[in-house]
Parts: sequence; structure tokens; C-alpha cells
Amino acid sequence: MSQFTDKDRESIIILVDAICDESIAEKQMTELEGLLSESREARKFYHLQMAIHRDLENSFPEAAPVSEKKIIRFPTSLLALVSALVVSVIGILVWWPNKNNPTQTPVASISSLTETIWNHTSSTLEKGASLQVGDHLAIESGIVQITFPSGVVLSLEGPADLECTGIETTFLHLGKLAAYVPPGAEGFRVLTGNAEVIDQGTEFAINATADEKTQVVVFDGKVDLVTNDGEQRIEAGNAFLIDHKGNARQTGFFSNAFKRTRADLRNNRVIWDAFRTGEPFPGNKSGGWDSEWQIATRHGSINEKLTGITEGNELVMGSESFLQVAATAKESLGNPTSISLTRFFRSTKKVFLDQPYSTEFFVRLDTPGHIIASGSPGWSIDTSSLSLVPGTTYRFAVAIDPESKTWRAIVNERRSATRSRHRFEGGLNSISDPHRASIQIEGIASEPTQNLKFSIDAVRVWNFPFYISQ
Repeated sequence: MSQFTDKDRESIIILVDAICDESIAEKQMTELEGLLSESREARKFYHLQMAIHRDLENSFPEAAPVSEKKIIRFPTSLLALVSALVVSVIGILVWWPNKNNPTQTPVASISSLTETIWNHTSSTLEKGASLQVGDHLAIESGIVQITFPSGVVLSLEGPADLECTGIETTFLHLGKLAAYVPPGAEGFRVLTGNAEVIDQGTEFAINATADEKTQVVVFDGKVDLVTNDGEQRIEAGNAFLIDHKGNARQTGFFSNAFKRTRADLRNNRVIWDAFRTGEPFPGNKSGGWDSEWQIATRHGSINEKLTGITEGNELVMGSESFLQVAATAKESLGNPTSISLTRFFRSTKKVFLDQPYSTEFFVRLDTPGHIIASGSPGWSIDTSSLSLVPGTTYRFAVAIDPESKTWRAIVNERRSATRSRHRFEGGLNSISDPHRASIQIEGIASEPTQNLKFSIDAVRVWNFPFYISQ
């Protein structure tokens, strides 16, 4: 990495002047490419000079139309580099004329903080704080989650430095970042010192390292990657590494590096019920849920004493409580006792049910029996052939694809991702309301004379269909 000198500064000033008055020659563009590809300080200085020119240009009346313009053509790879740099300048151009304006409109806000330790060079911000163009988020460790008005959510893991450059752009100087871009917000851009990632409706992650390399991983959807090699489309399941000169090459899919930031995103994009201690059953109406939990029993009566929120984390590690339900058998009826829990949910700004989505929950049978899990628009899992072990927690994960009208699921023991792993799949019914669905969890006793008790925890709905296949 070459040192950025005063002579380099003078050269960039001259070259930027030539760009802005459209007199730059191809040889000069080659010189500029070399300066910008070799030094981060050069790129920052270039951004500043371009901002100054725009500020000056906005200070004068619009010029009369020019009858003829000189057309200058440059190599494709060079244009790709310049386009990536110019996009990052856009945010600075917005900031420069307004940097002293206290009424500047916020472009994003901090939606959550997780064990965050701020860098001494950055202001300490609280949850809910507004962010303006030019603001830096510099953290030593932990995670900062940022939300944009468009619904874009970024999770930044320290050590990191993120600069807000606009309502649809941001500049990652250092650190790991995972991004979720909802429908309608396509085109959101994240820049680093040597690359530009343009979202096309996806979940992706970026790692900008201290040695000026950039790693890009696409988990869902697709992005356009702009580097010194030009622009290319990256589909889900692919990863690229860009060196300090801006040259990109495909690499292995290294998802583990973004485990914490992706988990932080997932917690934001979810309809869920954790059955918190102190809340009444069947539960309070919360965001995304369209009704409270409905409890019903057949061939038995609800045991009020054993039904309700119970403290403990036996079902899900890290959870503080779970929901337990119980029923007493009515022997004279001659049929096994059953209890069903049903709840409806709707599309929200975080979860879209007209797109592929998943629902996940944990179930523990405390007495012999089996579980039937089902829901609209027409999926059903019958575990009667699985011989569920009483006292063992099972994870149910169901991926629903409204577009192909199919679903698939996995049921496995919580403590083992591979042992006792069972797969189910099928087709969906006709979808009458693409923005509303339901989930039903029914426990059924083994024998007509047997009482029934089972527990559930961490019922979630999210747009993570690929999570099922992992």
C-alpha cells in the first residue's frame, strides 16, 4: 500500500477538475485509477474534491443548454471503478452543503444494541438515536443494528466503522455487516474501499478487513457487485473476495463468519412468542399476531392448575419461560384426550407471507403421545409414526413457499441436529388470503384413559426458508 503524498493530492485536484469540466484525457483517467486503487486516503480525498465541485456548481444558476458536447470514452473496467466511487460520493454530496444544518433529515436510526462497546473516536449512541449523513458508527465490539425508513436493516459487528452516506447508501470502512433488504427497497448500496454491492432483493453480508480486502457473501436473493473487474451478478449461495486493488475472485461459501450478525437480523425479522413470565395465557396480542392463542380440548378437560406460563429454559436454551398445557382424561368417552393451540398471524413490515417464509417452534411431550402440527394454507405434520420420547424437546421447522405452493419440514431432537431427523413435505391448498395464515399445535395422548401434558416455546415466523435446509 503506497503512501498518500502532497503531490498525490495536487494530482487528484487537477484530475477532478478535468473530470468536472469534461476535458480529462484517457491517460489522465489511467493515472487517477492508479492513485485510487493504491490508497484509501486517496479515495477519501477524491470524494471530498468531488463534493466541493458539486457544492460550487449548486451555487450558480443553471447554465444555458450547450448545443454540442464532447464525448469521452473510457475502458469498461475503469468506468466500473469510477461508478463505484461516484455512488459513494453521493452521500457526501448530500452531507457537504448541510453539514452545519442542525435540522438535517435523519437517514436511519439505531434499532438495537447488543453488548456494544463504542470506539473512543465515536459518540456513544443509545437505542432509537437518529443518524444523519456523515455520522460514523465506530465500535470496538458487540453489535449495532441500524434501520432505514425503507425497511432495510443492517447489523454491524465490531470492531467496525460504518459511515452513513445517504438514505439508500452506506460506506463500510471496517468490520462485518449483514444486510436485509425487503421488497420495494431494492437498489440499496453498501460501499467499501474497493467494491460496491448493489442489492437486488436479498440478504447478504460484507466483511471489510484492515488490510483493505472485502468479502461478500449472498445468503438469499442476489446482488450486483461492482469492482475494478466490472459489474457482475452474484446469486444466493455464492461468495467473492476483492483484493486491495479492486480485483474480485470467487471463493468458498464462508457463512460462519457472519453467524452473530445474521442472528441479529433474524431476531428483527420475526413474528414470535416467547411466553414471558408474568403475561397472562393465552397471551397478549402483539405485533404480527392476528389473535390470541386459542386453547381447546377433546375427550378431556383442561387442567387449570397445570396450564400456563412456567419458568425455565428446558425447551430452548436462553429462554426464561415456556407455555405448558395439560388436560385430564374422561375415561367414559373411550377416546384419547387431545389439546390444541391455535393462533393466526398476518404480514408485517418485517415478515411477508406472500413470499417464502418459515415457522419454527419447540415442543416437549411430558406424557406418552404424539403431536400433529398444521397450519394454513394447508401443511400438516403427523408424528404418530415417530415414537416421540416423553421429556425430550423436539424442534419443528416448516418452510412454506406460496409461489410454488409447496412446503417442507424437519423434525429433530433439540440437542441433536442429525440424530432423529425426520423430513416431511407436501403441497399447499389454494391461498385465499396471501397475507394471513395460522399455526396449530395439537397434542394427543396414547391411551383413552391417559392424562395429557405438553409444552411449547419460541414460536416464530420469519422469511428464512433456507434456514430449514441447513
